[in-house]
Amino acid sequence: MLRGALSGGTLPRALIMGALLLLAGLVVASLWAGGAPRHPMETYLRLGRNAGAETLRRDLLALSPDGQDAGPAVQRLITLGFTCHAPGGMSGTWRCTLRRPIEARRMMDSDAVLAVHDGRLTGMTVLMRESRLQ
Repeated sequence: MLRGALSGGTLPRALIMGALLLLAGLVVASLWAGGAPRHPMETYLRLGRNAGAETLRRDLLALSPDGQDAGPAVQRLITLGFTCHAPGGMSGTWRCTLRRPIEARRMMDSDAVLAVHDGRLTGMTVLMRESRLQ
């Protein structure tokens, strides 16, 4: 009885249709998972306040070690979305800030302060604070 109902090539067509549906599902799933590109700062935010700030500081120091040009670290901060304000001359402090939303109606405020003397890095502080939206 089953053989008669599936005669005339119905089974091969059903298998092809099933394979096409599976393929379409895989394509949709891969596009959905890829979604919008992640913000570059998200890597640090996922680590939490303390670990994220320390990891960012370490990465910035790898770009601009103490006593070296502060430019690469400042450029990386700008790439991450920070707004940076330069010192008045070759010495002073770069102040860079970023405010990003995180889950559950909270915000992460990130601050990086780079002390420079004659354009060379003399110290760096990176802080992250969470705040709740009201």
